[in-house]
Amino acid sequence: MIRDRLSGGSRRPAVSGRGQAMKLVVFGANGPTGRRTTELAAARGHEVTAVTLRPAEFPVRHAVTVYSQGAANIIQAAKKHALRRLVAVTSMATLNESAPGETWFFRTVMDPILLRMGRTVYADMARMERTMADSGLDWTVIRPAGLFDGKVVTGYRFVTEHPAGRFTSRTDLADALVRTATEELHIGQCVNVVTNEGAPRSCGCSSVRPCTSGTD
Repeated sequence: MIRDRLSGGSRRPAVSGRGQAMKLVVFGANGPTGRRTTELAAARGHEVTAVTLRPAEFPVRHAVTVYSQGAANIIQAAKKHALRRLVAVTSMATLNESAPGETWFFRTVMDPILLRMGRTVYADMARMERTMADSGLDWTVIRPAGLFDGKVVTGYRFVTEHPAGRFTSRTDLADALVRTATEELHIGQCVNVVTNEGAPRSCGCSSVRPCTSGTD
């Protein structure tokens, strides 16, 4: 765990009255001790950043800032080194709506369940998108749908509007990332990527999971 005092005018007493509030970074926050440490620190008024390899499984719902804080740190470093281009991955779940043409069952049952399971992760991804938009850099955010393993690049859809489709091949996502970074595509935009060729037929496939990490 790393700590720092809240700087400048943001200093404030801890809720518990046990001295000054701190900025705390808890590594391994998803373990039993890490969860309890995060809960206690937040309850005592400290500003907590939880670092975990599996944010979607993290149960302390008010403490997920991995994406937004990570983006802020990267932006700061990019400006320091005079770097302009920044391409990042979030998730189509930040749109908070079902894809066009989706079935009644998926709209009314599956989508609400999936969004509720990852609501704080997706909320932090949305904050990350706003941080990118306010960065002043040449930024692009790429939003995949549910990720699955595809062997080859397909004729995937790569559009700013919300496309029909539930899945994105990791190979297609990788291609979109490389093209966007090297061909100067979609500067200042959030772009959605969906795979239609060879995509699973349903969410029951064991090789599919919602996109909850830019480092998937």
